[in-house]
Amino acid sequence: MGFIVYGHDDSPVVPMILYLVPKISYFVRELTRRGIAGVGVGFPATRITGGRMRFCLSAAHTKDMLDTVYSSCNIFT
Repeated sequence: MGFIVYGHDDSPVVPMILYLVPKISYFVRELTRRGIAGVGVGFPATRITGGRMRFCLSAAHTKDMLDTVYSSCNIFT
């Protein structure tokens, strides 16, 4: 899909690099509209080119929930 996803394997937080603040803002609004929680983080909390979205995973999430997030993210690529 072209997203860069990284983080620590033992952490429930999944950061996804998006780089541009306008893209992060749009992404957060659209995911919220779809009922998906994500947090956008940009400058000055990150480098100017290090803007990202953060998702938190839980054992309570079902495969259907994860598939919904995946397909929603895929729409924005």
